[in-house]
Amino acid sequence: MEKPKKILFFHQNTGRYLGTLDNRGNRRFWGDEHVQDAEDGTNYFNFFMPNNIPLAEKVVGRVRVLIPHEDIGWQEFIVHSSEDDGPNREVRTNGAEIDLNKLKIIEPDADESLTAFQYLQLITTGTIFEPGIVEFQGSRSIDRSRPRGGYDYLGMVGTAFNLEIRIRTQTKGGRITRRFVDLLERVGDDRSLTVEYGKDLVGFRKFVDSHAVVTSLYCQTPEREDGTRLFTTVTHAEAFQEWNWQGTHLTAVYEPESDDQEMTVEELREYGTKALNKLVASIFEYDVEAVSLEHLFPHKKVRLGDRINVKNKDVKPAIYARARVLRVIRSISNPASKRYIIGEIREQSEEEVRKVFRQLQNQYGAKIVKQPDPPPVRKNWLWVQTKSEEVSGINNLAVAEDEFEVPHVANSDLTAWVPTTATTAGQIGGLELGRNYNGVSTTEEDGLVVMRSDGLVRTISNATEGISIESRATTEAPFAKVLYLDTEGNIKFAGDLEGAGGSFSGALSSGDGASKITIDNGYVRGNDRTLFSVFSVLPEMHDKESLDFAFGKSYTHRLDIPVSTGNYSPGDFIEVTVPIVEPTTLGITKVLGVFVQSEAKEWYVYERKDSRAFTQGELSSLTIRISPHYAYASTGTIVPISIQVIGTR
Repeated sequence: MEKPKKILFFHQNTGRYLGTLDNRGNRRFWGDEHVQDAEDGTNYFNFFMPNNIPLAEKVVGRVRVLIPHEDIGWQEFIVHSSEDDGPNREVRTNGAEIDLNKLKIIEPDADESLTAFQYLQLITTGTIFEPGIVEFQGSRSIDRSRPRGGYDYLGMVGTAFNLEIRIRTQTKGGRITRRFVDLLERVGDDRSLTVEYGKDLVGFRKFVDSHAVVTSLYCQTPEREDGTRLFTTVTHAEAFQEWNWQGTHLTAVYEPESDDQEMTVEELREYGTKALNKLVASIFEYDVEAVSLEHLFPHKKVRLGDRINVKNKDVKPAIYARARVLRVIRSISNPASKRYIIGEIREQSEEEVRKVFRQLQNQYGAKIVKQPDPPPVRKNWLWVQTKSEEVSGINNLAVAEDEFEVPHVANSDLTAWVPTTATTAGQIGGLELGRNYNGVSTTEEDGLVVMRSDGLVRTISNATEGISIESRATTEAPFAKVLYLDTEGNIKFAGDLEGAGGSFSGALSSGDGASKITIDNGYVRGNDRTLFSVFSVLPEMHDKESLDFAFGKSYTHRLDIPVSTGNYSPGDFIEVTVPIVEPTTLGITKVLGVFVQSEAKEWYVYERKDSRAFTQGELSSLTIRISPHYAYASTGTIVPISIQVIGTR
């Protein structure tokens, strides 16, 4: 699928979507260039856009920019500057990861030995980033004597652990939802892809950095508390043969970026060897202008950090170079203009390549056959299985199109070809897809599977469906889930729930869904009816307060009835309608009795006949009357009364 050719813009503070440039109408952009470097962490994106469109007013400093990633999703950048030239505007951005310098300051603290993952936690906590994949298990001590920005300190962590940094994002609904920082042993994959100068490449330039030439390193450990250091020297045999000065090494001084005062000589040699290999590998670089290799090799992709093969027969002697993509320079609007800067190269002449095959031929005294499919098994033959567009194999041995060429020799009874080197992960102690390891296996469909020894219970875990425990009665029966946790956090299980405590934000329902209990704002409800309030307390009648409480199917109420100035006689009455507070909470559908009492001896109180009102079947109000026992002159009196209603639902 062709990647979208567009740029998305989001507000620098709120993340609100601002607009898109997609080369439709006046939403044009041109001269765009994305440069990413695996060595120094360079990552920027620059482009031109019209200066006279409404979106231009919004594209200012620190606006967030998303461009399509080469494989999946998007990459995030932050506008740091722009320049107007008449109707055109040039916009320059940096990778959003540099913002770690502003989002997090690593404050001075005592040095301690931490793992790479713990350093990532220190750097990303409280920021928009979070730790991702870390391909190192050991620990190191890194200087914290002075404050440093998070991104600068991240570079120190990468150097100390000899790891490379990769930033990746997850998006949803046009917004970036998560940002991960990975520390990898090496960014990129081995593509086993060969490009040939004059055929696939329209440009091929070689650079030699003579200033970087060294053949050995004089290594020293960090200074110890007593002021002493340990020393050792590491050398590079191939570099010495190429660049020695009259038999003398070209040496540089090296000290690891570490504060480990207990570093041993063996650890120092490990640091020094890796540093020297990297120095020697960086002496050569090639600038390759590729004619969209994805079109030449539709099933192969070249990405930052990948290893590829470069062949140039026009150079004398011919070059067969094993290279690594150190820098990618690409355009969103014109993908075919992509360029690669490749380095970390070990060059071999065509004569050296042929020498290897002559050595193999001498070793086996054999005829060498190079082809994808196996020839007839013959003694003293050497079959080199070459790459094929389709998978081919014999005796369960197969080679996919992105694997190395593998030499094979005949077995003792001339019935099968046997590879001379490992062709599967299992042959070198690695894990293989689909193979069972004491009950643990991985499959493309299910992910990680753990099977009980009797084959009746298994656990499955993957990022597509979630985690499940499945069981069956016999090994011939299908599995059924007894516990299932999906990726949305939903849990289903067949057994009982037991624990020391817990809380729920939703309803508790029966298996058939017919019965449901909810607790909402202090009320316990069964289906749609309120059972009781968890805050209810039995009231006291003498507290001189208004009593509006419901207890099961009993309702108690206290009311002050005002009596105006005037003369009242027996038979006269004052009438008041008393509403039931929250009738559906009380839930009285049948009144068993109404009890009323006056606290004033001059008045008696009674319920008016047929005064009860019901709302949706629940008692919602009734009417109370008070009347004097004898002729009574009022100067403005208050008659307090108490009411109790007893009923059922």
